[in-house]
Amino acid sequence: MREMLIVPLEVASWGSMEIPDNLDQLRKLREARGDTEELLSVLHAISSDHIINGRVSGGRNFARKMLEVRGGKEAALAAVLGQRCLGFCEFLSANFGEAITHFEKAIELCDLVDLEELKRHYYASTVLVARAMIAWSLMLAGRVAEAKEAIKVVVELAEDETDLHSKTYALCILSSVYQSAGDAGATQDFATQALDLSQQHQTRYWEAWAQIMKGWALAANDSPNRGIKELTDGIAKYEGTGSRQMLPYARILLADAYCRTGHVSEGRSIIEDLENSREFREVRYADVMARHVRNGRLDSAKPSSRGQKRSNGRKD
Repeated sequence: MREMLIVPLEVASWGSMEIPDNLDQLRKLREARGDTEELLSVLHAISSDHIINGRVSGGRNFARKMLEVRGGKEAALAAVLGQRCLGFCEFLSANFGEAITHFEKAIELCDLVDLEELKRHYYASTVLVARAMIAWSLMLAGRVAEAKEAIKVVVELAEDETDLHSKTYALCILSSVYQSAGDAGATQDFATQALDLSQQHQTRYWEAWAQIMKGWALAANDSPNRGIKELTDGIAKYEGTGSRQMLPYARILLADAYCRTGHVSEGRSIIEDLENSREFREVRYADVMARHVRNGRLDSAKPSSRGQKRSNGRKD
């Protein structure tokens, strides 16, 4: 009965407590049965669910359990998946050097597995996604020259990628890499490409992410009203998927957009609410952007009343 009731990790059901509860019961069942292949799928699903929802410590715990899987091809697949999940956990924790190490290890281990078998557990291109995450990690770590070289590799891989989901994934990450570099033009370019693709194959998660990135780029490119609307709509769509891992980053981008218009009190309120949230305590990769907004905009700007804001007008 438990096997029949398993809730799949679909975007529409992310955030549902049925997923972790049911998967944990299924994990116990498969451990007792000694079913290594099926146990791996459950461990990966549980780790991914924790990561998607910003529960980094839980994601890390089950990623490590994957590295303990023994038995032929399943052990090799488990090693790739475990390293992939650990890479995301360390990235979310702002341990960028460790994240890069795990992503590089996952790429290396892909040479030892059947990639079609791997897609039974993880539907995107592991190598392309890992390369994109390495580029983002390098940029956030301040290793700009290395990040630029890593970006070139990702762009080439993305151009050759035939799987639209993997391609959209990579384009969204590239837009985030360029946002982290402060390049609004490139951010908007990659976000627009990702938005077009996500709408073609109706992927709400990547549509929301791409819209958020496009919104920040518009705000940074002197269209703050349009940018704030895109950001707000994108965040609402993202929350609708049930995922939580990007929310701290997205809200900081919204705070930055508000500050660019002189709406400093709104920006400050977003940052303060975020710092008191559970996600921000575990999801730390957004700290770099938060410091930028706090030090570069909040501390240097004077709050103004709504009446003053309207009389001064906003650029659009």
